[in-house]
Amino acid sequence: MCWKVAGGTTGITTMDTTSEAHTLTLQGGVVTLSFNGPTTTTITDRSQDVPLLNFSINAARAIELRKHQIILCIDQGGNGTFDAAVNNFSDLEDIKIKNTDNGQVLVGPADGSSFTVQDNACPGGVAGLRHEFTDTFEVQAGQTLHLAITADIKLSNSSDASTALDSGDVIKAILKGYGTLAGSQGDLTVARYSGTNTAVTSSDFSPSTDMSGNNMTIGTSALNLGLAGSPQSITYVKGATNVDVAGFTFRTDIGSSVRINDVTLTGYISDNGTTFAKSKSLPAPDDAMSVQNLVSQVRLYDGDTGQLISQTPSANNLNTTTSTIVFNNLNWQIPAGATKRLLVKADLSSNAPSGSSDAFSFDIASNTDVTGIDQFGTSVNATGAPVNGATSPIVKVTVTSGGTITASLSPATPVQEGKYWGQTATEFSRFRLTANSDNFLLERLILTTNDNVTDLVNNVKNVSIRYATEDGRQVTQVGTFSATGSASFAFTGADRPFIPKDSSADIIVVVDMKTKSEGATSQKTFSIDLANSFNGSTNDGFRAVGEGSGTVVTGSSINDVAGNNMAVWRVFPRFDQVSIASGEPLGTKDVMRFTITAMGLPDSSLLFDGPSNGLIKFDVVASGGANSNLTATTYGVDDGLVYSTDTITNAQRPSPHASLSVDFNQRDLEIAGGTSKTLRIEVGFQNFNDRSDYFQLRLLDNQDGLIQWIDDPGHLATSIAGYLRQLPMSGPIFSKL
Repeated sequence: MCWKVAGGTTGITTMDTTSEAHTLTLQGGVVTLSFNGPTTTTITDRSQDVPLLNFSINAARAIELRKHQIILCIDQGGNGTFDAAVNNFSDLEDIKIKNTDNGQVLVGPADGSSFTVQDNACPGGVAGLRHEFTDTFEVQAGQTLHLAITADIKLSNSSDASTALDSGDVIKAILKGYGTLAGSQGDLTVARYSGTNTAVTSSDFSPSTDMSGNNMTIGTSALNLGLAGSPQSITYVKGATNVDVAGFTFRTDIGSSVRINDVTLTGYISDNGTTFAKSKSLPAPDDAMSVQNLVSQVRLYDGDTGQLISQTPSANNLNTTTSTIVFNNLNWQIPAGATKRLLVKADLSSNAPSGSSDAFSFDIASNTDVTGIDQFGTSVNATGAPVNGATSPIVKVTVTSGGTITASLSPATPVQEGKYWGQTATEFSRFRLTANSDNFLLERLILTTNDNVTDLVNNVKNVSIRYATEDGRQVTQVGTFSATGSASFAFTGADRPFIPKDSSADIIVVVDMKTKSEGATSQKTFSIDLANSFNGSTNDGFRAVGEGSGTVVTGSSINDVAGNNMAVWRVFPRFDQVSIASGEPLGTKDVMRFTITAMGLPDSSLLFDGPSNGLIKFDVVASGGANSNLTATTYGVDDGLVYSTDTITNAQRPSPHASLSVDFNQRDLEIAGGTSKTLRIEVGFQNFNDRSDYFQLRLLDNQDGLIQWIDDPGHLATSIAGYLRQLPMSGPIFSKL
């Protein structure tokens, strides 16, 4: 070799020393193979494209795979020990590797007769038969191919005695490791990086060794029965329709699809939900009970697609001791290797149960109660019956004469709070109606108060309820309270509130409050409650009708439900804290900043008329070297004006806490309805000398009268404990370092 330079050569004609040569390493990408199944299963004669090994290949760099070896193994009789294969595997045909995402054949096909080379790769080091394929396919950089080794099963072929397949034999497919084939130096006939002459070496395959498929057993087409996860045991009322009563799974092996022709269901009856027997087979005095008494119609559905399979049984013996219902000529297809769900639906009869409730169940009692044909026209035998426990059912349906309703306060109901004159569409209460065993339609509802009726009537102009109908519409109905404090709502037709079976619905109560000119009164508290009666009669009060059973639930079956009390003023203060920084209790600092919003109509005003008719009383939490009288000054943030100068007497006493009464002794504060004012309180600190001495200002809501204001000319309003929702409010803690 000669390296040319300007004017001549280097003089190096051979690279016979390390100083004359450079080592160049080509770093390839890793090729990852992953096993993806299938699980051990039964495969049948004449099955086509049966997957023997599913796997995936991912390449970090584009590669070409150019040589592939597949090994077939056999365990004759399926005794757990693999046997040596000698000449060929003629009972397998059309062996290939295909892309399972698009069906493209990448390698092969070849028939088993071409598998003639022995290879001791089978379990226990036993010889299987190998065939080598030289098809080339590419894996792009970053691509993952999902592949499968598949074969057709044909037991009628003439195969070598060592590999002749019969029912019960086990076969296995093995993909020879590409790393094993490539070796540590790589082999261009096995794999190379695309567009190069660089071979992929064994170290770039992960794993580099053989990949083995699971054992596959040769057998006849099988159908495995099971109990579906849904429906579960449930309670319905008589007359309910389209009820899910049972679900059964039908699973086929991967070798063949199965057409289900006939299904026989056996029914079981119980008067107590515990002891079950076929119709008219319970001990006396229940020996006349039958499934037919509870069930008027049975239908079969594909539980996965919802498609009706049959609603016309060829025989119904649910009223006899045979206790079966038979469906023929179903033509229901189960794909090869698939699991489908047979859903049994029923309409319940309007007959009353023998007591408070009866129960029934359905089962596939015997394997012979299902008949099917595989894709080759061979009868298929079912296994797994009975699947629902027969006389000890896992899934059962309880039938009652009627459902029930319970009434309660909804978790979402408003907590007690303030309301103002003229406020509209404000929520007062929210009641929850829960239906058991049946859908219910509400036909009458009564609202009242257990508090002072005069306060209710004087302050509530209109009361409305909001609810959902069966078709999902949101409906509002408006009413008024009578002089006796009752509001009655009646519903008909499609506008009736709907309460779904074994679920609940909320009835939302909203109110328009009266104004001053309409006679509203201030400083009143009352609730709006759900009543079970009207004018003392539960028959004239609450009323709901069961959709399935027709059962009428009146007020005698529910309790009164009290809403939370609300407080009414013409206008009231809402407090919202404004964040400020803490610090040490030294010098003069702002200790609290807050905004007061006048909650009222624009024609109202919130007046702190100091010093006798305006008050905000704060709690002081503090410690210090000596009890000191501290000066607190309240300023308007926007105008800088002083509204009150007050003394905190003996501020540092631990118990009882000191207090700060801001009484607006320097200037009245008036806030128009719907507007806000922000204040800050400044304190001059004294005698906070020791480390960890502290000071904090709090506005509580645990006593009546902590806040006082004029809400209507001539009327002094006071706070009522627990009704100003933004309280308590705590300022930052000032702590001595």
